[in-house]
Amino acid sequence: QISVAFDRKYRKCVSDVAGLDSKMDHHQCKHCDQHIPGHCVPPNRKSPWQKRLYVRQPYPDNFVPSSFMKTLTTNENVKPFRFRRLVVMSSRVIQQLSLVVLFVSVFVALLTRKLDPLFLLGIEIVATLFGYAIVALHKPETKHPLVIFRFILICGVLIAVSPILHTLTITVASDSIWNLTSFFFILHLIFTDYNRLSTPFSSPIAINASIFAAVLLASRLASPMRSISLLFLAFGLFGLFPSLREFYQQQAWVTLAFFLIAAVSAFCIAMKAFLCFIGVCGVISFVCPFWLRHIQHYKCEISGPWDE
Repeated sequence: QISVAFDRKYRKCVSDVAGLDSKMDHHQCKHCDQHIPGHCVPPNRKSPWQKRLYVRQPYPDNFVPSSFMKTLTTNENVKPFRFRRLVVMSSRVIQQLSLVVLFVSVFVALLTRKLDPLFLLGIEIVATLFGYAIVALHKPETKHPLVIFRFILICGVLIAVSPILHTLTITVASDSIWNLTSFFFILHLIFTDYNRLSTPFSSPIAINASIFAAVLLASRLASPMRSISLLFLAFGLFGLFPSLREFYQQQAWVTLAFFLIAAVSAFCIAMKAFLCFIGVCGVISFVCPFWLRHIQHYKCEISGPWDE
């Protein structure tokens, strides 16, 4: 009976104290002289603030302890950029830009009849077989019959649609073709996934934009054979060529070779194209990394107890 009476008295104490508002936080329980932790608070004395949501405490809801800002940290997870590292990372953009410049240079050579389409097609077939041999050597598990079938299928489709592509945009003004081609190549450079360059078709928007630009350019050539050779080059550079990048992507000499080939091809087109290409590559490789490293000093990433 004594224990039952004490239990009833204790429950009544807790229920009464739980209904008190913030003004009654400093009053003792009127039913007992003992202080119940979290409920009965002694006069002129508060229990330590706890970071617990569902516990009644003698503090207002917007209370902030004095130790709250002591654990504030700035740029805890930020690693300083290194200029050399940024230059190496920008080489991926240079490689992709060089491919675009090389493709446009080949188109101009075909348009001005300075390049034989049969010679170009022979180089493309040899380069494709050489690249396939490299991939097969490093990846023996590759399904060779499936790859060969896809290669034959692409060649067959190009040969079948070449007469249509040859006259596809015959009623469209050349200025519209040049503007659309520039737009889609810029779209290709923007949406290319530079973190996964070694994965073919990793960015559908980029590959579709480049192929569409190639189709527009192929429609302005004088013969179906020239259109076939140009489209085959587009599929090789923008579709199949990324499979080789995992073997050389981090090597500086490969980026330099790409840059030199694209620079020579741009020089063969016009001096303005050559200077423009050199200037853009200089900005991407040196100005942008320097600027990014400089503005990192203004980065302020704060972290504290509110992230817990």
